[in-house]
Amino acid sequence: MADAPALVLDEQKGQITGQVPLPFHLSYDPAQVKPGHRYSVSARIEVDGKLLFITTEHHAVQLDGSDPQPLKIRVDAVR
Repeated sequence: MADAPALVLDEQKGQITGQVPLPFHLSYDPAQVKPGHRYSVSARIEVDGKLLFITTEHHAVQLDGSDPQPLKIRVDAVR
């Protein structure tokens, strides 16, 4: 369904302690991956609840082991 809400398979939250690129690791239950469905990864960086950076491009993933590692996701400053 095109207007169905996105299902979040995993998310990572925590303190940013270094400079970019920022490493991340996502784990998910393969049983939640449905054949024929499309999946993507997005990122956002917030400080004290204020959004500073966010993905502005679509980052599709296959979730079948063929995705490049490490996966690189660009985030752009929020203006």
